[in-house]
Amino acid sequence: SVNERSAGEIQKELLSSANFYKIASIDFRWFCQEELDKSGSESVRLSNSPFFSLEIERGTLNSLETRETLGEDEVSNGGYRGQSLFAYNNRLHIFGGEKKLPGITIPRRQNGLYHLSDSAAKVTQALVYVKTDDGLKGVTVTDNLSYPGFPWFFYPDSRATRLLLKCGDNTYRLVDLTPHDFLNGSYFFYGPDAAVSSAGYALPGTAQTEWDDTQYSEYEPMRNKIYVSEASDPFYFKNAMVCTAGSGQVLALSCAARALSQGQFGQFPLYAFTDEGIWNITVAGDGTYSASQPMARDVVTNVQAVTQLDSKVLFMADRGVMVATGSEVTCLSDSIDGDFGQLNPLDLPRFDEFCARFLDMDGDELSGRVEAWAGKTFFDFIKECLVKYDYTHQRLVVYSPPAGVAYVYSLKSRQWGMMLTDLQDGVNSYPDALALQSTDTDGEVELADLSEYDTQAEPSPMVFVTRPAKLGDADMMKTVMSLVQRGYMRQDLEENHTLGMALYGSLDCFHWEIVETTRTHRIDNIEGTPYKYFRLAVAVRLGFRENVRGFEALYDLRGTGKLR
Repeated sequence: SVNERSAGEIQKELLSSANFYKIASIDFRWFCQEELDKSGSESVRLSNSPFFSLEIERGTLNSLETRETLGEDEVSNGGYRGQSLFAYNNRLHIFGGEKKLPGITIPRRQNGLYHLSDSAAKVTQALVYVKTDDGLKGVTVTDNLSYPGFPWFFYPDSRATRLLLKCGDNTYRLVDLTPHDFLNGSYFFYGPDAAVSSAGYALPGTAQTEWDDTQYSEYEPMRNKIYVSEASDPFYFKNAMVCTAGSGQVLALSCAARALSQGQFGQFPLYAFTDEGIWNITVAGDGTYSASQPMARDVVTNVQAVTQLDSKVLFMADRGVMVATGSEVTCLSDSIDGDFGQLNPLDLPRFDEFCARFLDMDGDELSGRVEAWAGKTFFDFIKECLVKYDYTHQRLVVYSPPAGVAYVYSLKSRQWGMMLTDLQDGVNSYPDALALQSTDTDGEVELADLSEYDTQAEPSPMVFVTRPAKLGDADMMKTVMSLVQRGYMRQDLEENHTLGMALYGSLDCFHWEIVETTRTHRIDNIEGTPYKYFRLAVAVRLGFRENVRGFEALYDLRGTGKLR
């Protein structure tokens, strides 16, 4: 016997259907050729027809629930623009851009009402309203072939609220959409009481007086979403792989994992840098991602400078140059922004003449570069800087092309230095440290390897200036009696190995006076006015493996008669 069901029961079952099973497939070549000549049980494309003839094998429906199901993939329905990409663990990560809302499948194709295309109630344009966290969005589709009224309509986004139709006779209809209980989408369904005539279904909804000409955006910000592709397939993104990092905007991603064994990584292999702080992202056994907890409140201020350092990640924040390791964040640049802040060496009397005298340096070029650097604070400098990691020598080169200078940090000694540079951009070449630097010819660049040292090169000219040295109590007047420069360097007076020093003194750290100069590595028999603060300028040419380690001073506290 056949179980009879009412129209309402059939409608309820239809609207609650959520599982769809694969019962047949279509040869992809069918979409590429105008006509396929096949024999036997294989499908044949009908010439000049959009329909396809399918033959289902016997017994297919008996094992329906064991077959492959149609998954909901909201990620692949739309496109992306302006996004950032990050590759890790053989997967592609998309973040920071805008996601395009799914397009509209026109009702004529959803319902297959081709035989009613001559209906008087033709629909030529459709607009779906989607309510997002970024405001009201709209998706529009136009069909030149037109189509009549329809019994049902589905849009693959449950946030869709209404459907606006434009008809060929300049009439308009507004249709309310209902979110589906089990599928990610909203729908309209006429039901068993639909008004059907020989001309087709009557148009749904309520009449409107005009078309909505508002220019709605079809894109919504991705904000805190990170879309992760399948392994080895950068074009397929599943819903289960979407990761949410807090509620702010994801600015950058970086990997901080060193492989422990095959397929295993550290506790927090990924860091998500957002405008609310840093989130740890863990990877489960099935490959899904989870933003488990916020690690720090530091907000990255320069996305381009986020750099992976083996098991660490370097980034720039308002506090300075930061490094994230595990679940801890530390600042590397505290020593740069000391008690006296950033001091311009050109404020020292006759400093440019000192450099030109001992190193034959172009005073104008030096002044131009120093002024470009000194015109910005260190925190302004790192907001537009780039970073190159020299793995071989464990150095960080933090450079800014407009400034023409770079800060260099040694991961071994944990000390900072500076150098003049013409670096323009870095090259992804780990573990090598390749970068592009400009040449003397305008507009031309050359490839430089920061990891290589030329052991046969001529000694390089260098100049450095110390910070103000208090030499004990800052409020005491002092006279430096003798000063010696220490280091591993040649101490002859040959042109290629010249060394010069200038000692400056000050009572307030603002006004400086020259105390003494010399062309050797030491200054003796210093007499004269006592000062509270001292700075030492050193000009030297250093060859391979030569270095300047520091200086020693013998000074007298004025009025005590004791040498310290």
